Amino acid sequence: FALLKMKSWREAADDCNEALELNVNNVKALYRRAQARNELGEIEGGLADVSEVVQRFTEGSEQHKAAKQLQETLRAKSRSTPKTEA
Repeated sequence: FALLKMKSWREAADDCNEALELNVNNVKALYRRAQARNELGEIEGGLADVSEVVQRFTEGSEQHKAAKQLQETLRAKSRSTPKTEA
């Protein structure tokens, strides 16, 4: 959480990866990694994380609302980002 506040996005994402290695059910780490990925421009990874978070929180809860808001932000970025062909 502190790393997000300090805008240390890469370090925050790495910290969340470590937390998720220890406990794959750590929804807070998943949400915070989605936040960090959003700031890093890792839209697809952020969307994957936040979509899982949305499913895990009870609809109507503050956590669910925050996750849905982040999900919409990431979707908007995804739509506005040009796709590159492989």
